[in-house]
Amino acid sequence: MMLNKLPYAILIAAILCLGEVVAKDNSHEQLVYLYEPISEHVGRLSKTEITALLTEVRDRVVTLQYEHNGNPRIEINNCSDFRYYIDKGAYALSTYDMRMEGEYRLYCQFIELLFKSTPYKNDHIGELSKGWVNNLPVSLLPTQGGIYNDDGYNKMLEEHIAFLSDKKSLTDALIGIEIKDDSIEARIIDTKTINEEGIECWDMFRLSPLAKGDFTRDGYADLIVRINRLHRQENGSICPSQGTAASLGATSQHMLTRYANGKAIFVIQE
Repeated sequence: MMLNKLPYAILIAAILCLGEVVAKDNSHEQLVYLYEPISEHVGRLSKTEITALLTEVRDRVVTLQYEHNGNPRIEINNCSDFRYYIDKGAYALSTYDMRMEGEYRLYCQFIELLFKSTPYKNDHIGELSKGWVNNLPVSLLPTQGGIYNDDGYNKMLEEHIAFLSDKKSLTDALIGIEIKDDSIEARIIDTKTINEEGIECWDMFRLSPLAKGDFTRDGYADLIVRINRLHRQENGSICPSQGTAASLGATSQHMLTRYANGKAIFVIQE
């Protein structure tokens, strides 16, 4: 039996209508620039290419718990179905599927945001550099991942707020800042652990640009970035004796903008 997906259909129709207005009937107008490949796309992306991404079948599948026709599990491989079943109360159960659910959630939010983009007139974002980090607010630093009970989360959040309280910029919370593979990588201060074998691990910070476009339609270029926080060895290896949940780390997605060269970078969407 075909399920009613009218709410999501309305969303798609509204987004497409907006896209038609923005692109002025030119389906090949370049709206955004992709830093990381999506499907087979990278670089300049047109409205027509963005439209196809919403219902495109993905190689990676997320399995959610959802009672339907006697089957408590359902496999999902596209944003349309993911949004529909999440809105119906479906949820991930295993640690792996929790990770996949988070990935799908960010990916689908990202694709929907691309529809809102218009060609920008002013670009003050600049190139990623160590100095670029000086203009980033410390609020971009994610909390730790892998904490599922309320008491543990509330304690971690209090410690995180206290940690940020005396930091003026993101630079004050990081050491060893490097630019690798077009991303910013660093270690977060005061997070080093040493196990019985003498192996050092840190909470590692990574900021990766995803796309640039005028997502707020104010004429200025905005930058969508993904931020990861993982407790790892400096070479990127998982720390010995680390729990599966903790190994998932934390991932967040943000929209940044800057209104003049060399000035502060603002977070305009968490």
